[in-house]
Amino acid sequence: MLSQTVTVKNSTGIHARPAAQLAKALKGHDCRVTLRYEGKDVNASSMMNIMRAGIKAGGSVEVVCEGGDEAGVLHQVVTMFDQRFGESE
Repeated sequence: MLSQTVTVKNSTGIHARPAAQLAKALKGHDCRVTLRYEGKDVNASSMMNIMRAGIKAGGSVEVVCEGGDEAGVLHQVVTMFDQRFGESE
């Protein structure tokens, strides 16, 4: 198991587009990814679960990866957060 805490840089938090991007990026990987936000554990392979978490701008999210290629998957997810899921703000 590997984990890293990231800060949400998107000004609107994690809404539908970033949630869909994240869930899609995790398909096909043999790794379970959990987002821990404000005391809740969220299965990151589900767009709807991510959106239900209500992850706000500036929030801290712990990304937890367990399974095959967890280091590569963790790096990919952290990079997506760092790059604001391709959004300019």
